[in-house]
Amino acid sequence: MGVTQSIGRVGSCFDDAVSEAFNSVLKVEYVHRHTFATRTEARLRIATWITGFYNTHRLHNVCGYQSPIDYEQDHRASSVLELAARKSAFCMMSDPGCQASRPWATHPRVPVQGSLSWPAA
Repeated sequence: MGVTQSIGRVGSCFDDAVSEAFNSVLKVEYVHRHTFATRTEARLRIATWITGFYNTHRLHNVCGYQSPIDYEQDHRASSVLELAARKSAFCMMSDPGCQASRPWATHPRVPVQGSLSWPAA
């Protein structure tokens, strides 16, 4: 397959530990469990495994034993919620009449909170 051993040394800042860990996982979980007729077939099937399973469905311990896609979705959702909470807290601290502190006041035809009457148009 044209794979050569790393020439990195222990303690070297140029060590490629991440790529070596991935290559180990690739060999243990896929390559050694399958036989390939040609190099082209091996390349195609390995690339398909990486894009179709490893990057989408395989659970990674770095991601809290979630798939990378689930981890990214959870991270995006929590980032959006955190950003909204920060914006709301900042807005309420800097301006008590801020729209974020009164979400019902964003539309003129929404009843005032705590009352059943419509505001004057």
